[in-house]
Amino acid sequence: MKYLIAFSGGLSSAVSALIAKENNLDYDLLFADTLIEHPDLYRFNKDIEAVTKPIITLTDGRTPWGVYEDVSYIGNSRTAPCSKILKTKQLTDYILANYLDELIDGKLTLCLGMNLDEEERLNRAKKTWQSIAEEMKVTSLLIDYKYHTRKQLLDKIESYNIRIPELYTKGYPHNNCGGFCVRAGQAQFYKLMKDYPEIYEYHENEMERVKAAIAKKSKTKDSNYEGFINIRLNKQLHRMSLKQFREWAVHNEHIILEKMKHYKNDFDVKPNLISLKLVDEFDMGGCGCTVDDKVSIDFNYTEDHLAKMNKSSNTGNSAYKNNLVYKETVKFPPCKVLDFGAGKKATYTHYLREEGFTVTPYDIGVNTHSTSNNPLEDSYDIIMCSNVVNVQPSIVEVNKLLLQLRRVMQNKTTDNKTILIINYGRSVRYLNDMTPFQFESLLQRYFTIEKLPTVSSTPLYKCILKD
Repeated sequence: MKYLIAFSGGLSSAVSALIAKENNLDYDLLFADTLIEHPDLYRFNKDIEAVTKPIITLTDGRTPWGVYEDVSYIGNSRTAPCSKILKTKQLTDYILANYLDELIDGKLTLCLGMNLDEEERLNRAKKTWQSIAEEMKVTSLLIDYKYHTRKQLLDKIESYNIRIPELYTKGYPHNNCGGFCVRAGQAQFYKLMKDYPEIYEYHENEMERVKAAIAKKSKTKDSNYEGFINIRLNKQLHRMSLKQFREWAVHNEHIILEKMKHYKNDFDVKPNLISLKLVDEFDMGGCGCTVDDKVSIDFNYTEDHLAKMNKSSNTGNSAYKNNLVYKETVKFPPCKVLDFGAGKKATYTHYLREEGFTVTPYDIGVNTHSTSNNPLEDSYDIIMCSNVVNVQPSIVEVNKLLLQLRRVMQNKTTDNKTILIINYGRSVRYLNDMTPFQFESLLQRYFTIEKLPTVSSTPLYKCILKD
């Protein structure tokens, strides 16, 4: 079994790494760098590396603010695109590029740093990560090896003579993103403003810059963004930007100091590590990365290549009824079909419906079809996939495509397995470095396959899930 530890630079993932080392597990450490981490996090990472193994660092190249600007949306406690793009997507892409065999064989386990009172979050994480493959295993080594308290984590780190990260010593609950997080609350932002004014100033300036950039893109005078810091005053909820919160806090510290009296810190096993109490018990928040994000198989198409793929779709004349995938599909009695890669006009969808089939078209880019739900989360008797593989830009993307098709096939829970009918079209091939023989070998990694006889040189296959 291969264990992938989602290494955040915090106590939980660090102890998970030490557990893996001490128990001779086959493991790797994957660290997704947001580029706004506290400098002491990198020191801590190096100390853990020195007693375990080298950490694999993944980065998108953008900070959270760069992501917010590009997606024209500033994150908040409910939705954080930074987490999805800078953390979850980096892990998913790396797993799909480097651990496919282990994933398909059910020999891959993702390890998240959760303790006993977070079993519900762990179960949610299992469900969401299994959206890429049923065999994907998710666990917490802390739970598996009975590390239940913060004191156990601290003692384990200190047993290796490793210094606790600075953010913990100042009372922060996490060692991520330099003490900043759009999912955090007023307590954490107040502390950040007091403990690290230069970091707070950086984020305040970035927030104002990104707000202006979003407003400019939307051609409005203001981004109409209220802010992500929630403060309830006189029974009214106020949402503040970092700038507004700083200006408010300067003149209302008596309110904050009053709230401090009610705060209970779960770090009190080491009271000497606390330099400041916090604002209130339920308003630190922050950090749900890689746990609460929806996990998906993301294709790394450039805009130009996506346009080429969309343009190559069929135009809908009657000659297309000679298509090998279509002709093989209509041999079956009318049933439920997914037309995967349907094209803008969904030609085969219309043809099959005329034959009495119940068909759902699916495509991407400008060829996307509106449906009431996500077609890839439904189950089907047949998936027809015509001339989709041949327009992929790389073998990595072909593997993602086959994994995605396989995951849709796993949705069917009856004894009659979903049948995938797929070809490797030759009329348009953007993937020049994959021969038909190599494609057949790839198919065999994912499915039990039957090569169908044709009068064409285009390979055609009927596939089902392996037993």
